[in-house]
Amino acid sequence: MASSQEPSIKKEHRTNNKANVMTQDIKEARYEGYLWHSDQSTPEMLMGQTPKAITLKDGENPFITEGLLWNEENKESISIRYVDGHYFVSSHKISPDQVITPVNYLPHRLPGIKSLKFMRLWEKEQDPLCEGMDTLQLKANLFVGFEK
Repeated sequence: MASSQEPSIKKEHRTNNKANVMTQDIKEARYEGYLWHSDQSTPEMLMGQTPKAITLKDGENPFITEGLLWNEENKESISIRYVDGHYFVSSHKISPDQVITPVNYLPHRLPGIKSLKFMRLWEKEQDPLCEGMDTLQLKANLFVGFEK
């Protein structure tokens, strides 16, 4: 069951510096996943061996067009998207009391990776089309690492 204590998905910390550029800090941790830079034809692969901290600055060039990160130690999934000069980062910690189902997707230009593993996060909601009964609604598709 989903925890009702805090929202499932939260935005990473954003600060406004002197030049009016928003920055976002992703804390140092051992991440498995990838960061796809705008000036590269293949992504930077992170395999969870070396801790990495990431600072994202809106308007930077080259920039990270997309990134998916999984921290096994904290059970945290992070998604990074760059749209129209701004970073959109969402972060979610997976807890045992949440309703989740696994799903795998085939990779695109990720050498040595058989599939990308995701967990679908479901939350109960009353559905007026089902006589007000609780139904599970998909809330997020969370990256949880690679199948190598």
